[in-house]
Formats: sequence, C-alpha cells, structure tokens
Amino acid sequence: DGRTAEALVTPSERNRWISWPYTKSLCATIEVDQAASVILTTEDRALSLGVPADRLVYVHGCGDCCDHWAVTEREEPWVSTGMRFAFDACMRQAGLDIQKGGAKLLTGMDLYSCFPVAVEMGAEALGLSEEALLSLPRKGVPFSLTGGLPFHGGPGNNYTMHAIVAAVERCRSSRQAGKDEVLFVNGNGHYTTKHSAGVYGTKRPVSSSGPWKREDPAETQRRHDRAVRKAEPLDPDAPEEMALFSGSKKG
Repeated sequence: DGRTAEALVTPSERNRWISWPYTKSLCATIEVDQAASVILTTEDRALSLGVPADRLVYVHGCGDCCDHWAVTEREEPWVSTGMRFAFDACMRQAGLDIQKGGAKLLTGMDLYSCFPVAVEMGAEALGLSEEALLSLPRKGVPFSLTGGLPFHGGPGNNYTMHAIVAAVERCRSSRQAGKDEVLFVNGNGHYTTKHSAGVYGTKRPVSSSGPWKREDPAETQRRHDRAVRKAEPLDPDAPEEMALFSGSKKG
C-alpha cells in the first residue's frame, strides 16, 4: 500500500509491537491461503512435452547447508555460517564468485524476509554491504521478487516456492522482451539454521568443466562443520557478556 520505511517501523494501532525491535509490518504473515508448485525436469523432457523453448527456465546453481543447530553453539550468533556456505556452493555452481563480487552480476534476487535480520544476513552472505543492497532497486535489480513475507505472505514453510515461481515468471517475461535474467532465491528455517539457495536463468548453464552438476549437500555440510568450530559450553556460574536480546513491548 505504499507505506514509507518510517511507517513500517513506527508502532501504531494497526502496527503493534511483536517483539522489539520489530513491529507487525516487519514480520512474516503466515495466516494466508496460498499455494505454489514447480515442475523440474530435463530440457529434452520439457521440449518433448511441448513446452516452448522460450518458456524454459534453467537452474544454474543450488546449495544447502545448516548452521550448528543450537544457537548457543554458534560463536557469533548474529552471523550465519551455514548461509555463507550454502550461498557459496550455489553461486560457484552458477559460475559466480562471491569473493570477486559475483552478486553484482545478478539481475534480481529474493532474499528470505521473515524478519529484516534475515535479509541483512543474506546480503552479508552474498558479499553485499547494506549500502550496496539498498542501492540495487535504483539499478533495476530487486532484492525481493514477491514483496516479501510481511506483504506477499508466507504460507507456512512454502514461501520460497512462491519466490521461485516469481523468478520463473520474471525470466519468462524478460525473455519475451529480449532480456536475459540471472536470479537468486534463498530460504531459511528455524533460527536461521537451515539454508537453501538457487540461481535461475533464461540461458542454458554452461560450464568449462563439463555438464552442470550439483554439489552434494552432504559435502557442503562437511566442509562447514570442519571449518566452523562450535562455541565452548557456557558455564552457568561464570559471568557472561550478553550478545543478543529481544523482548515484548506494548505500544
């Protein structure tokens, strides 16, 4: 409805506090009646079924990884290492190197948006600063393809399917207009614990090393677990420094 950023963060009768620092307008809406579906098959099979060639959308990369399950096992709970590893695997399969600014080659993205922190963590995992993220729409590169979970709605854990469908629709309409697309979509679950990501495009993926091949998610997880050590258990009798907090607030 065209609300300003200031309106979204200001509590009111229609925009109550959920848990500080987030108002209702900043949180996912899950009580919605929505459905989405995707058919994934080979190019040859799709063509044999009569799908027009200019309607095909290709998977360029995908990645899956989990953070250490318990938040207390994460040395920096405000950083998602699982997200970083999932995004890295996904982007590498698509021929995009995050460390070399590969995210800047994307023509659009849908960063999972249950809460603003998930968008911020997703941008960080893609190597984008907050300033770089906020500048994308001015360049015609959206960081939400649906409008996000608070506004599009997120039916349980199926929101990301809607984002993939939105990516497919954008690819098809752009292809009809003679434009190419390379779109990134991610999803997460639990306490930013479980992560999946995909890159979708209008062109058939090309690899110098042979046919496109998915990286085994189990290998991605093993690399993460070898590289990211678990935090030491807390001593209940020792003084500790507070890292994060939230709380209910009326207003």
